[in-house]
Amino acid sequence: LFAKRASATGMIVHRTHPRSLSATVQSVLTSLSARTIVVDALIPPDSTSIAAAVGGLAQINPQTAKSLDSQFDSDAGITGVFAAIAETGTLVVASDTQRSRGSFIVPPVHIALVHESQIIADMVDLWPRLKTPPTALTLITGPSKTADIEGILVTGVHGPRAVHIILIADS
Repeated sequence: LFAKRASATGMIVHRTHPRSLSATVQSVLTSLSARTIVVDALIPPDSTSIAAAVGGLAQINPQTAKSLDSQFDSDAGITGVFAAIAETGTLVVASDTQRSRGSFIVPPVHIALVHESQIIADMVDLWPRLKTPPTALTLITGPSKTADIEGILVTGVHGPRAVHIILIADS
């Protein structure tokens, strides 16, 4: 259900297994012709797989960058998620001292790593997971979109124009 609803919002879902994570991310980055990427703090073993996938690209580490300026020159941002909501196809991304909001808002493409075990049924199931709330939670339901007074839809004005979800099987 999550993959179906996320796709319906305009996000692109790629299914993979932990052993294929590096190859899947590398394939997505190649399809984007990415040269510079932002890699946010990731949990092991995802961090190891992503390091292998992005080895030849210029990388921006948001923990060591003094401002968001360098992220505006990136082609994509890679982040983990706090949770994913099946009912709406929504990504829940946390920001705090270890994870930058810029990683998923500033680059023109957001690549989100979602483990099947992070998928929850609906918003009601999110609140019990917040034992120690992060500085901020951002709910992402599709690429950034806005429309003017005439109803002309524009994508990517206030955030990424494309969102790729790497859905990682738990087994």
